[in-house]
Amino acid sequence: MIILCVDDSYSRYGRFSRLAADQGMIAVVGCGRNFIEFYLDNVRDQIVGICLDHDMPGLNGEEVAREYMSAFNIPVVITSMNLDGAQRIHQVLTEAGVLSVRMRPLSSDAGWEERALSWFDRRTV
Repeated sequence: MIILCVDDSYSRYGRFSRLAADQGMIAVVGCGRNFIEFYLDNVRDQIVGICLDHDMPGLNGEEVAREYMSAFNIPVVITSMNLDGAQRIHQVLTEAGVLSVRMRPLSSDAGWEERALSWFDRRTV
């Protein structure tokens, strides 16, 4: 089981990656549309979730979440330092009928990694 972590701040996922490995999952961290498309093209059936930064240079987290949640039915955890933006995205995507968006509003949000892994762990591949 693979979790894609799409973020321009790779250091955010050190603890997350270790916890995922403890649960038999692989967290792959990268940035950009090519990163996402490579994994969707090659191991789509193994992807159980995506952690997606809301604010990345050259990549709009809201657009990416809409596109991949709708097309591939993959759960997404939106990560953002901007709580207002994340709340707006959650509302817009939920109203559009796509899967729930989980938010990790601040890097100091202790326990977000465990919550995200529990959501992804319940998904069957």
